Amino acid sequence: MDMKEILEFMQADLDRARGDMASLKELIDIGVELKMNVSDRRAKVRSLEDKIKRYETVIAKHIKAHSK
Repeated sequence: MDMKEILEFMQADLDRARGDMASLKELIDIGVELKMNVSDRRAKVRSLEDKIKRYETVIAKHIKAHSK
């Protein structure tokens, strides 16, 4: 292998590495987006659970007040 072939091989290897890095960055971005979506959904679920608890409390008080 002469110097030109070695440099061409190294350039091709570098290009593959750049492609791999771009793919990894894309996967990381997708992962971050998915994590944000999960966090948003968990917050919505917590909010709905809180609403349900408040409604249950109001209904229980209403039933207790009118059952006498």
